Amino acid sequence: MKKLKKIIAINIIGLISVLFLIELISFLIIFCRYYRLIVDGDQWTNWISFKNLNNIEDKYNFLPPYKYKGTDNKSIVILGCSYAIGACLDYEDTPSSQLAKYLKTTVYNKSIPGMGTASALYVMSKDNIKEEIPDAKYFVYIFLDDHIRRNKCYIPNHIYNEFSAKYNLDKNNNLHFVKLNKLQYLLYSSYTFRLYDEYLRIKEDKEKDYLLLGAIITKLSEEIKTKYPNSKFIILFYDDNLNGRDINNIEHNKNLDQICKKNNIQLIYTSDLKCGKDILERKYLTWDKIHPSKEVWQQIIPEFVKLTGMKK
Repeated sequence: MKKLKKIIAINIIGLISVLFLIELISFLIIFCRYYRLIVDGDQWTNWISFKNLNNIEDKYNFLPPYKYKGTDNKSIVILGCSYAIGACLDYEDTPSSQLAKYLKTTVYNKSIPGMGTASALYVMSKDNIKEEIPDAKYFVYIFLDDHIRRNKCYIPNHIYNEFSAKYNLDKNNNLHFVKLNKLQYLLYSSYTFRLYDEYLRIKEDKEKDYLLLGAIITKLSEEIKTKYPNSKFIILFYDDNLNGRDINNIEHNKNLDQICKKNNIQLIYTSDLKCGKDILERKYLTWDKIHPSKEVWQQIIPEFVKLTGMKK
């Protein structure tokens, strides 16, 4: 009996060791893949200090809306990721705060760090959104090219578990909401599964990425129009060449153009703005060398307001 227990214990230890080794190798592969962002962006500081990361998210994600002599029926809602939140900026310098002051109105920031289009849809699909935001005139989704990947390669939000959800397309390209159970949450949290998820996406036809993106944006537009019939939906494509593309050959995303045109969504590219070239060359960054600085939002907001027809 003792011999059997010893054999079982050895096998369990061996299995745990193999799984740990696979997880370590997966981490190293992902680290090498995103080495430039991690090192140049001083991401070690965030990885080592969970408390700092938690404070950053707590500070911006669920505070009351920034109000500047505004009225609810003319309010604006910001959707997006950490770029939209204004990570690494003082609260007064965030895009929502600057926009509120510039337009003298109320701005709600419902962005979620590290997430993309799917999280914006999840926020707007919740029934209590109307209680929190009685009326809104504009919805502005600050879109990054990486959000296309994030819709497929999913990373759960460890700080706010209620956002651990995703969307999939069935065989008929119908969009379905997926709530992760505890086992799925654990799998998606591992580097091994994240690497496997990346592999599946690379292997797939890239058109499926845009099918999912299109379905999510279409549903997001429907949710906004259903809850706020008189509102306008705008997408600001923040293109800062984060993926290292050739800045001399930056082109508009034709797939996104078609998606927005189909849903009557106004689409604005930062690359078309006066400061667009400087943004592409990554001249306006915060201390982490990743997120936009307060100076760039000071330049974007006046031009953005003019192009969208918002009244100052």
